[in-house]
Amino acid sequence: MKQKIVKTLIIIGIITLLATIIYLFFPILKKLLTQEGRLIFRDRINELGIKGILLIFTLELVKMLFIIIPGEPIEIFYGMCFGSIKGTIYLLIISFISSYIIYTIVNKYQEKILLLLFSKEKIEKIKKNKLLNNPQKIENILTILFLIPATPKDLFIYIGALLPISKWKFILIVTIYRIPSFITSTIAGDSITKNSWITVVMPYFILIIFTVIIQKIHKKHYDDKEIQEVINDIKNSEKIKI
Repeated sequence: MKQKIVKTLIIIGIITLLATIIYLFFPILKKLLTQEGRLIFRDRINELGIKGILLIFTLELVKMLFIIIPGEPIEIFYGMCFGSIKGTIYLLIISFISSYIIYTIVNKYQEKILLLLFSKEKIEKIKKNKLLNNPQKIENILTILFLIPATPKDLFIYIGALLPISKWKFILIVTIYRIPSFITSTIAGDSITKNSWITVVMPYFILIIFTVIIQKIHKKHYDDKEIQEVINDIKNSEKIKI
């Protein structure tokens, strides 16, 4: 009962936060529909200096902490605000920081935090998963999962403390192997600001080819069914359901 109340309060808080953000930023978001508005917005963010960076940092941090917020639009937003190079660097920094925070909290409170995202049965299943508990394979598995698009990356960060891998190695892996996704998104965001729609599409086309290559490589070493089972165990979590 107590767990259900906590979940209810959390989801009410998230909805309230998102509604407030949308209400406050709607006039700005409306202006982003035009190229002129996007360029003005980028200039103002950059004029704010460190305050502008911290403002956009907060969006990525909230996304990783609350999970239900989709990551791709925020990553594209980084590209719109800072360009592809700075945007990627800033995403790496905030990804490292937020991964450290999440790992540390989960490592300290364990099931108290995990039960907000997973059922007790799901947690036990993850703990007993042979692939996730294989010290020889876990690094390669994480590498593959964080390189391939459309895997539940933020959810995987929450189970890091349960895996047979050191804290810093885990954080470095889940940060560094997001680079292809970050680059793709920030190039797309930068191109949207410049109204170069062909350049928006090209990075995703390259990412698809890259994904196919990665999948071909991992098929030689791992059973697809095992990988898919791991992904499904994490992806089909209860997430903050009431």
